[in-house]
Amino acid sequence: MKLLPDWIALACLKILGALSLLYHIKLPPSQAFNYVHTRLWQFVVGIYVHRSTLVTSSNTGSDAISTDKYADKRTYLYYLAGVFCTSFFVFLPLDSLIIRIISTFLTAGLILYYPHNEPLFTSSKYMGYLGNISYSLYLVHWPIFIFFKQNYIDDFVEQVLRLNELFTSADTYYLYYAKCAYRRGKFGAPWGWCDLPSKSSTPKRKILVIGNSYATNQGRLVYEMCRGSGVEVKIFTIPACEVLAKSTQYEHCTKSNERFLKVVHKYKPNVLFILVRYTDMTEIPESNSTTTIENVVKEASAILSTIAQDTSDHIFILDALPKPQISFMRLKSLAISSRKTIRPITLLNATSGVEIGRRRLAQVVSTCSKCSMIDYAPVFTFNGTFYFYEPDTDVAFMNGLYHFTSLGLHRLRPLFKDTCDSIGNFSKRLN
Repeated sequence: MKLLPDWIALACLKILGALSLLYHIKLPPSQAFNYVHTRLWQFVVGIYVHRSTLVTSSNTGSDAISTDKYADKRTYLYYLAGVFCTSFFVFLPLDSLIIRIISTFLTAGLILYYPHNEPLFTSSKYMGYLGNISYSLYLVHWPIFIFFKQNYIDDFVEQVLRLNELFTSADTYYLYYAKCAYRRGKFGAPWGWCDLPSKSSTPKRKILVIGNSYATNQGRLVYEMCRGSGVEVKIFTIPACEVLAKSTQYEHCTKSNERFLKVVHKYKPNVLFILVRYTDMTEIPESNSTTTIENVVKEASAILSTIAQDTSDHIFILDALPKPQISFMRLKSLAISSRKTIRPITLLNATSGVEIGRRRLAQVVSTCSKCSMIDYAPVFTFNGTFYFYEPDTDVAFMNGLYHFTSLGLHRLRPLFKDTCDSIGNFSKRLN
């Protein structure tokens, strides 16, 4: 006994199929692929096709079609042409969702519109055998595929996403360095002075790291790669303030240059590292004149000259780095979760003025005989493009606040090791 008229049942099926397809499109790929309610639309399409074929068969009186004979040659040519055309989907860069929808409706159309008044290749017993074999293999391989996909592939992707998110959400925590003894100061830890363990109370070589959050983030590499008997390392940082330029974005940076100069003058290091994330140096518009030196270069050269007087051996200055877009973490996370590739160049901030900053810094360093540059760019450049993520695993080199992650710092260790090994070439005080 029917509870509902046919037209109401079909209307309910249409609504159910439409909602299922909507979920299939809107949900993340892993959920759209695995959840039952997101795949119901395919069953609804099958029900409609089956119902339509029954109606067609009753209207044409073709209930007794023989399926044991081959179709004529013309029918075979049609199907071969169809197979040939659909095979191009393999080579087209289409999204898996689009391919899944197209293939479902193409299959439905093939079943729905085949001529019922003649035997067909698709209705032959040989195609039935092939279909049964295919379905049997499907029943075996599908659970295995889902097991590996959910427990290894999807799990790895989720771990990468959580790890990259943690790098940003716990940024302040990761700026702390366990080996630092932080002095009480205006901004509190991890800013200001960081005193690191030393094996000697009378060090032969004193190394100082100064800068903004980059010195807080990367200064530990100087300590880990340069430490040794007779070596003392200290770090001094002021948040968001540059050393060689007058930072105008924050009020507490208006006199930061003077504080950096006083720190260097008081400590009088043998070796100085200036690790800074540049803002004003890269964002102040470049002068159109090719004959006069820009004011920002003049000011930076004057500051560096004063610093050089209080540094006996050598000064290492970090070069300007490419900057990412503000939303680069969100864009990359969406690409990872949807299994899409995103070109690394699209994550770069095209208006950051990094090339301007590098030209200015080159001019400034050229005025200092005991100064040289440290450049991170070659470490994170692959195939001519600067990467913010590890190309193979998608684990971030840099977090959403533009600080280097644990993986990024690990990549920098060989660079700092080589730099520390070269310090002896500049030393004047070692025996």
